[in-house]
Amino acid sequence: MSNITSPAQVLRGYPANRSVFATSGLSSSLHERSINILNNDVIDGGSDFDHPPTNNSDGGGTTWSISGNGDAIFFQNTSGGHGGIWQYVYMEEGYWCIKGSVRLTNTDATIHSSTSANNYKYTHSFRFYIDSGPDTGTLKWDADAAATAVGVGCRMAFCGVPVYMTAGYRAVKYATNGYNGVQQVYITNLDIVRVS
Repeated sequence: MSNITSPAQVLRGYPANRSVFATSGLSSSLHERSINILNNDVIDGGSDFDHPPTNNSDGGGTTWSISGNGDAIFFQNTSGGHGGIWQYVYMEEGYWCIKGSVRLTNTDATIHSSTSANNYKYTHSFRFYIDSGPDTGTLKWDADAAATAVGVGCRMAFCGVPVYMTAGYRAVKYATNGYNGVQQVYITNLDIVRVS
């Protein structure tokens, strides 16, 4: 390992025979812009949604609510597979990804009759995405294992892969699934970030 403390040392001709750790390509940790899409209405102190999530006509429904002072989204319940529009954003040209974090509970919501008992230990699954754009993929966590290991309230993070987008207005969409898990979860952070 080298003793390099800043990139400037490399530019000043730091010895070439010393080992240097470097990164190349895209990294979602090096973000230039971020858009908070937690969807809390800042006008009234975050007590309700800025854009009420739409409910696709698929016969299902998902129960979302604002928690606390608008600092988290409570994903309380979902009936089978479901989806809709979460929020609208304007994105500058560049590479974007969706990232966030959750607080796990150990509380079962209403259990869909078609949900396997093997999935009772997991949270309801969710996904946030933009058509032909960034996508978190389907997310769920083993809340029972987390509660056994460290107690209720464990935090977990997620981050999708950066995708190139042209500038424009986009709909952020969501999909949920109660067959994948039954436990309630809080989404404490949710952002679309442009990465460099």
